[in-house]
Amino acid sequence: MERSISTGYGDYERLREVDTNLCNLAQRTHANIALLFNSGMQAISSLINYLEHRKHMQTVYDVQVYPEIAALIGGDGISIENAEFKPYAYLFESITMDGKWRDMAGIIARIHTAGGLAIVDNTFGALHSSPVDSGADFVVESLTKYVTGHLDGMSGMLAVHNDRITEMDMIEMTEYFQHGGMLATKETRQRVKYGMETFDLRMARIEQNARTVTRKLAEMGFHAAYPGIGGVIWIHAIEKEIVNRFNYFTGSDTFGLNKSTWCYLEKPHILRLSIGIEPIEIILKDIEGML
Repeated sequence: MERSISTGYGDYERLREVDTNLCNLAQRTHANIALLFNSGMQAISSLINYLEHRKHMQTVYDVQVYPEIAALIGGDGISIENAEFKPYAYLFESITMDGKWRDMAGIIARIHTAGGLAIVDNTFGALHSSPVDSGADFVVESLTKYVTGHLDGMSGMLAVHNDRITEMDMIEMTEYFQHGGMLATKETRQRVKYGMETFDLRMARIEQNARTVTRKLAEMGFHAAYPGIGGVIWIHAIEKEIVNRFNYFTGSDTFGLNKSTWCYLEKPHILRLSIGIEPIEIILKDIEGML
């Protein structure tokens, strides 16, 4: 296998010699290449455009994937666990919208048996897990979340593994992204570089806080799901009015910020907490106020 490279430039004439991205995202994700984009959504849409226009491969998505992705792809979604797979590209998340790890190896094996490709959105996995190890062909992450952390800029990543994707395919794909102006700007690459310099330190604090909050929620009698990675906790069977009791947590549709936030999912009545890097005493005071 060739040495992993990460690049936001798409310069494959130097495929074996140059790593243009100091973040070393390819190595972190156990992939061969990691391409930077200006958002996670742009990474997904660029990949889908490439697969459909150059490879003539239809892309379908899991029904739990964000509605904006569904609108982007069009058509009907599928239940990824129960799908009758065809030689398509399948987009699904590594962690479900209610906080449970998927059987990625099992799902991906079924996709490959049908002649398809597996695209895993691993944003909830926060660069601390690698769907490539389960056989994923493409891994997408929104680095707007945990990497940049302050929501002052957007960024995304597409990691590609070459067990089923040839080196020539990777060259063609990167040139397609580059010539279409899809890859990250210099400013985005620099923002990601700065974010990665403190990423591990911040993630250690976020995950420590999240474990403490999960234990506290259990003591308080809440049904809370925490996958053990990142800072997102899903509280099941809870009414939205409870968010009115928060004094510190703020509402936000996104997650993975340095500040603690909440987001309520009307169906199926789940409160999603995203735990930040604040002193745990501040966070627990708000959590205790939920009663």
